[in-house]
Order: sequence, then structure tokens, then C-alpha cells
Amino acid sequence: MKIFKLLIPVLTLALHGCATQLPSFAHVHVGHSLSAWPDTPNEKGLFVLSEDLAVRIVETAIAASELSKQGQNGAAVQAGSKISAMIGTLNDEVSSPDQYTFLTAFERSINHLRYSAASEDATQNMAKGLAEVIERSGEIVTRSNVIKELASLLGTLEDDATIAEAVQQLRVMTIQNLEGGDGKYSLRDMRNSIAEVLAREDPPYVTPEKKYLFGVVRLPSGLWLWDFKKADKKGDYGRYSY
Repeated sequence: MKIFKLLIPVLTLALHGCATQLPSFAHVHVGHSLSAWPDTPNEKGLFVLSEDLAVRIVETAIAASELSKQGQNGAAVQAGSKISAMIGTLNDEVSSPDQYTFLTAFERSINHLRYSAASEDATQNMAKGLAEVIERSGEIVTRSNVIKELASLLGTLEDDATIAEAVQQLRVMTIQNLEGGDGKYSLRDMRNSIAEVLAREDPPYVTPEKKYLFGVVRLPSGLWLWDFKKADKKGDYGRYSY
């Protein structure tokens, strides 16, 4: 009975709009990462939020580096604490949009790419291409954790030269995480890789509208279904999607 009720919106859509083409679940999950998600700031896509947070982390690391060059190592250490907090963990609790940390947003964006690659309606291109992206994403997680440890370590250092060296390393590593360089896999590389996968899609990938992005639910069995009434509600998505 429950499944039947969930299917009603789809049947209704089919009866009243024969020309309407539902996007694939595989494309919807990519949309959750790249386009929109209901509990992020301004409903940004989870990967987009990751990029925004990575930019803030880079800006903070650059500011810390400049402060250190001016001999203000105390302020540089405080900036390091901010970096550590912004990176967070893979499983930070999020009860409001402003509580997202980089690693939590990034991990959730990867989760949705996993859902896409594993979806029964995913093309071979999507399944294979995203699997490669997902595999390499671990490099970003590992580097982010190293950055967090280094940022936290600043508070234990007393030698000015050592602090200056550590702060400069933070600057380099945060930029590598965002933009790459020296052979490091970055968020920019990852976005480009996803774009290449989507460019090969047939039929072509078209960004799903929000009514589709917010209108899917995941049953405990792992089955995804449409429930467009949920597109008008917020706060219940986590139990289906993470």
C-alpha cells in the first residue's frame, strides 16, 4: 500500500502530461551533487557547497600566511583553528545549513555520485565514469585530513620559524586541494572529470528541475521512488539519502 501511494504522483504525471519525460534517477543524484539539495545554504548542490567551503579555507590559509609574514603568529595560529573547524569530519551532524563543514558536504556529494553510478537506470558511461571519479575522491579526503591535522598542530608550536613554515605549507596544500598542481588531484580536476562524463551521456544530461531533485525518496530496501509531495517539504531527506 505504501509503495502504491508513492507511485501515485508518477502515475498522475503520466496521465496528465504525456509529453513529460521524467529524468533518470542517475541524473537526479548527480543533480543533488552539482545543482541543488534542500538543506544546504541557498539549496546549493552538495559538491558546489564543497567548492565554496574549499575557497573559504584557501582564503583563510592565505590570510594566515600573510599574518605570519608580518610577525603576527598568534593571529596566524587562530586562523589555523578556523581552518580545522571548517574542514570538520566526514560525519558532522547538520541540523541547519550553516553547520555544514567541508568534509561532510564533500562526503555527501560523493554519496550521491555513488547512488548515481549504482542506479539501475545509469548508463554504462555514467556507471564507469563516476566510479573512477569516486575512487579518486579519496585523495581529496586524505589531503583534507592532513591539512586539518597541520592546522590543529599550529597551536602546539612555539618556535616562530616553525610556525611560519607550517602556515606556508597550509597555504600550499589548501590551494592544491582546490585547484591542483604538482600532480595533486583536486576539486577542480574532479569537477572537470564529472563534466566529461556528463558530456558523453546519451541521451544528453539535462540539469533536472528542483521538483525532480527534491521529489525522490529512498526506501529502507534501497529502492528509489518518486514522491513529488516531498518537493515542498524540508527536513526529512536525510533519512532517505545518507
